[in-house]
Amino acid sequence: MPKIKLNSKKSLFEPIEVELDGEVFKIEKVDRSLFKKTDPFESKKGDSLSKQVDDVYKQLSVILEVPMERVEKYDYRDAQYVLNQIAREVFFAPTKRKEETEGKIPKNPKN
Repeated sequence: MPKIKLNSKKSLFEPIEVELDGEVFKIEKVDRSLFKKTDPFESKKGDSLSKQVDDVYKQLSVILEVPMERVEKYDYRDAQYVLNQIAREVFFAPTKRKEETEGKIPKNPKN
């Protein structure tokens, strides 16, 4: 059986990169604390449309660790798309492990 070594300081996965006007922001680690930071900005059924829109910008600001003014200038659809892509990467299609991109382990190890 392959050995898996976890390190609390560094993920096995490549960071998620988001580029805003030429500046690249990296999401190095997706952990419980990140989700706790975004929890207050989760829209709930019955929230007004303006609150739902505001929540998208607040979540993006928290995840990228940038001031709200930095993200609120983007088209809402772009901001929502970025959040959706981040969620997709985290929950549905995690990036390749670092070892795979560095050629240290095979992409499809045999069981």
